[in-house]
Amino acid sequence: MNLRKGTNISSHETQNKIYLHTIYINLNTSMFIGAL
Repeated sequence: MNLRKGTNISSHETQNKIYLHTIYINLNTSMFIGAL
């Protein structure tokens, strides 16, 4: 049970990192287009 809980937490952290990474890329792209 603890093992599953740990797996859920780690997968949730991974989703957050991917989400933040996507926002970061979108912001950089917007700034790049804005600079043009």
